[in-house]
Amino acid sequence: MTTIILVIIALAIAAGVVSKFVKKDPPPKKSSFSESDSDETSGRPKLRDPNQTKKAKAVVEKAIKMSTEMGVGDIKLYLPPKEPELFIGRKEIFKDIVARTGKPPVMISFSGPQGLGKTTMAIMMIKRFNSQFPGDQVFMDMRGSDPKAPSPMEIMSRIITRFKPNQPLPTDLKSLTKLYRTIIKKQKGILILDNASGPKQIKPLIPPPSWLLITTSVKPINLPGFISIHLEPLEYLDSHNMLTRLCPKLSHAIKDISKICKDVPIALELIGKLFAINSTMDPEYFANKFRDIKKTLGHGDNETPATGIESSLKYSYTLLPDKASVVLRKLTAFPGSFSAKAESFVCEDTDNLSLIGLVQYGLVEVNENTDRFTLHDLVRKYLKPLASAGELAMAERRLATEFMNALETVAKLTAKGGKAAIKGMMYFDQELDNIKAGQEWSQKNCSRDKDAAKVCSAYTENGAEIIVKRLQPDDTIRWFEAALSAAQQLGDKEAERMHLLNLGPEYNRKNQPQKALEFMERALNLCGKEGDSQGEKIAIRHLGVACMALKNYKQAVEYLEQDLKFTQAAGEIKDEMDLLEKLGEATHNIGDLQKAVKYGEQAFEMSKNAGDKLKQVNLLKMLGEISQELQETEKAIDYFENALDLAQRTKGQPFETEITKMLSELATQSGDIQKALSYLENGLISAKKNNDSKGEGKILIELGNTHRENNDIDQAAIYFEDALELSKKSGNKELEADALWKISIGLGNEERLIEATERANEALKIYEEIQHPDIMTVRTQIRKWSSGGGQPPAE
Repeated sequence: MTTIILVIIALAIAAGVVSKFVKKDPPPKKSSFSESDSDETSGRPKLRDPNQTKKAKAVVEKAIKMSTEMGVGDIKLYLPPKEPELFIGRKEIFKDIVARTGKPPVMISFSGPQGLGKTTMAIMMIKRFNSQFPGDQVFMDMRGSDPKAPSPMEIMSRIITRFKPNQPLPTDLKSLTKLYRTIIKKQKGILILDNASGPKQIKPLIPPPSWLLITTSVKPINLPGFISIHLEPLEYLDSHNMLTRLCPKLSHAIKDISKICKDVPIALELIGKLFAINSTMDPEYFANKFRDIKKTLGHGDNETPATGIESSLKYSYTLLPDKASVVLRKLTAFPGSFSAKAESFVCEDTDNLSLIGLVQYGLVEVNENTDRFTLHDLVRKYLKPLASAGELAMAERRLATEFMNALETVAKLTAKGGKAAIKGMMYFDQELDNIKAGQEWSQKNCSRDKDAAKVCSAYTENGAEIIVKRLQPDDTIRWFEAALSAAQQLGDKEAERMHLLNLGPEYNRKNQPQKALEFMERALNLCGKEGDSQGEKIAIRHLGVACMALKNYKQAVEYLEQDLKFTQAAGEIKDEMDLLEKLGEATHNIGDLQKAVKYGEQAFEMSKNAGDKLKQVNLLKMLGEISQELQETEKAIDYFENALDLAQRTKGQPFETEITKMLSELATQSGDIQKALSYLENGLISAKKNNDSKGEGKILIELGNTHRENNDIDQAAIYFEDALELSKKSGNKELEADALWKISIGLGNEERLIEATERANEALKIYEEIQHPDIMTVRTQIRKWSSGGGQPPAE
């Protein structure tokens, strides 16, 4: 489908910010950046401090350099900013941290109100601990003050894909956490979780001891093992020193200015940079104007550190040229970091002229390690009520367009494969927060704005493949459903088909097969009407998946057999093998055993040719089960023994425990108890050897059952007790309950009813916690024993 590109026509306003051409008297006026104020060769406005201007310009120009690869430069994900050139004070804190740190794990938490330099302190720790924690440095903006802050699950996903860009992401928290732990355990270094909302956001992300963990937050992170440091404003001498270093010409006004700033680092930095830009202004006059600004806030005698921050922000903002102030307000459309290229388009800032000035003012922060820009939360908070609805609406519209096109770039890069595909994925990861913000704007506005509807539909046309790889099903479904609604609103049947075809697999991924079925049936109907055979094939495949999940095996066979014809015609060998396996399972479940054997054997031969041992084990196991139902016992044993042999030679020993139990049951049914015990004892040895505590527990229970059937009550009791002991060591609650229940049955058989009831109650409590299907059986037996009688249930 041709990608929809929304062209927004907007006025290009060429203006910049950088200096205030003010005199001691009259009061300073905003620069209009007329021709006389501009450099004749570049057309850029002159600045009062050439060195500072040159540096700000260099930072932005470095950031806008792009590689030849589709306009996407080098991507450096999640690197911390460089150490600041100017860092004053906090010596006692450094000494305290050094005194309190020893052997790993080392976890440091900086807390305190915004603007006190918590992030700077975290960055300063890198140099001090780099030799102890060499390796990677990962810096994650947790956006703790944002209602839409990323969840721990999202942060885990970002860290995983930072190390493994191609890594498929699990959809459940337990599996994702396990993957996160596995991947980060293989690495080492320094992890900074900046601007966290609190312990709930931090706790799931705590890395192994090979990592130094540093967190910053407004409130303390009260978790065990953390060195917690609460920051206060600077000592007044350090405050004076900081201003002196920033702008020596302030001289005798420094004391008054630092007092107004309340010794808060961000306020001092803003004021220092503001005076450096306006260094021809008389220091006393500058301080008096600053004092007047503070009075307008109306805080009176109730001044706090926040007063100093607000005063410095207001003073800096007041002296901005109009164009720069508009650009600054528009920057609030970005939820987090942004590139110079995106800023130029979204804020209509030609050649990033205003951005250069805003960096020099300190109102925009830059991470030179990633070439990304950000607004400090305090700057964002100050600007929020100042931005007009119209200018913010235009910025949000342009942002949505910019990142719709970014998704198209991602799609083109990933389609190339190889290094280009990796770059495309990393580009997506880098811009994810902005992409989400753009999609959200288009979704919110599509019902009343045709252009927004086009953008909303285009977001998933451009990004379907990558968002499925990177986002969780809840997010992708929301995107696809919004896009579907937009396509229907626009009457775009081609896009509608695409969005329907995307929704089905996502509902299957979310384990909601009924919803998947509904969307895929609609898709199949629409594809049939439009003559879209490729779409029909996709719909049929996912209808088969949904029917299998719903255990509607009869309908599943119909879809799977249709899919098989498509697949064989296309010569897709692997897909054909998978479909044959599913058809074997489906026909087995509807009782068409001969057909199940046929499909299973075909799939097995293909899996042998493909060298897929896992599939071979599963198919041999399935064929054994079918033979067992056909009462072909010798054939079943042959299948199971071959499956067991192959499982034991395959990594992870797939299905070993289940196959061992099946062989034992067959031997028991044929009356050969010793052979049954032999299978189980060999299985127990293998489970122990492979540290498979779950499989070991199941076999211990089965050994107990088999000995009990053989009337070897004492040996049965030993195995059940062994299972109970193992359950407590491994933390396996289900095994613990199973063992307690088996022990209670043995006690009941011996008419030791009080002990039997006690053990059964222990088992029942766990069964209720885990919602085990045997709850009612156990309750009924407890009532019988409590009344003084009742035989234990047959096993």
